Amino acid sequence: MTKEFVCSLIGSLCIVQADLWDCNHFDLVEPAYITFEDKGLGEFALGRVRGGLDCEGSRRIILFA
Repeated sequence: MTKEFVCSLIGSLCIVQADLWDCNHFDLVEPAYITFEDKGLGEFALGRVRGGLDCEGSRRIILFA
């Protein structure tokens, strides 16, 4: 990502609730989390899935696909 990432939410968050999965699924391999880093990058782990993020955002919202 080439533009500045101006979101003030930088750090790690524990995932404790999701609409599509029950809480028994979250921590199958490791504790579920999502991390937002500077420059719009980050990573997540949920159940058996672990991946990277390339985010766009502003001071109040983060968008990722």
